[in-house]
Amino acid sequence: MSSTMDIADYTVSPMIPPCVAIPEDSGVIPLYPVNSRHIPPFKPKHSHANTTASRLKHEWDRGAQAIDFCTKSPSGIWNTKLELPTCNYYFLSDDIRDDYFIYWFIYQSFGMYGHMMYNVNIDTFIAGLIFIAVSQMKVLNFKLLNLKVNANSGLDEKEQDRLQTLKLTKCLEHYNILLRYCMSIQEILDVIIFVQFAMASIIICVTIYGLLLLSTNKSLMFMVSYLLAMLCQIFIPSFLGTLLSFESENLVFAGYNSEWIPRSEKFKKILKIFMERAKTPIVLTGYENSFFFFNSCKKCSRPARWENLKFFCKI
Repeated sequence: MSSTMDIADYTVSPMIPPCVAIPEDSGVIPLYPVNSRHIPPFKPKHSHANTTASRLKHEWDRGAQAIDFCTKSPSGIWNTKLELPTCNYYFLSDDIRDDYFIYWFIYQSFGMYGHMMYNVNIDTFIAGLIFIAVSQMKVLNFKLLNLKVNANSGLDEKEQDRLQTLKLTKCLEHYNILLRYCMSIQEILDVIIFVQFAMASIIICVTIYGLLLLSTNKSLMFMVSYLLAMLCQIFIPSFLGTLLSFESENLVFAGYNSEWIPRSEKFKKILKIFMERAKTPIVLTGYENSFFFFNSCKKCSRPARWENLKFFCKI
């Protein structure tokens, strides 16, 4: 290589770190001298730049660890002998189990997934139905608390009383719809809630008894996690049912805090009947034929409180 070679004949590469040795005939000139000990260290001028550099270094380390795990994990997984997830089908011969092992494995895996999704969907469906009732009760409480007339509306007392009576009637119609909705929930979840709570209670008792026995750490972790899952399964509908009863009881206070003092006797009569009815909270029960909440009407199969609502809604 001639010493008079022009600098344009070289390729400058800014991506090559100073610690990498470059062959002399490669035609590449690094920005810094190779293996130089006089390279100034990187010192950010601002603390924000220093924080950013530390964060990027941390993310780079995490990425390198992830790549290392992905490259080393398959060898450990594929060298492990697979077993069926739930049942080993000992009633079959060893040859049949080995020949159709992949089909048994796929069948049990999809069965476990389907059973898991079934439990999750049913639990969330029950919680969703009760949550809608709780939300509507909150909306009705808000309407009753804000059942007031603007002082700067410019309307006379008779017109104000008519508007307030109309608003109160709409609130009562909303309450009537909520009662019908809660009745539908009670009819749908009556037996389901009873069976779910009964089985969950039995499983919790058996699991707690199993925790008192001597077992390995693996079995202990499984029983504790299963116990927490069963507790969560019955806690969510119980918590939402308690909220529903609490919000239904608050209807009495919401009606009392409305602007009823300057209103007419007709408005006060409607509000008084509503508050007397709202004193009975909404309580969802399981397999009790609604003894605590739905009292059947003697003349028809509908709840007696629906007839009361129809009566004072038409006043």
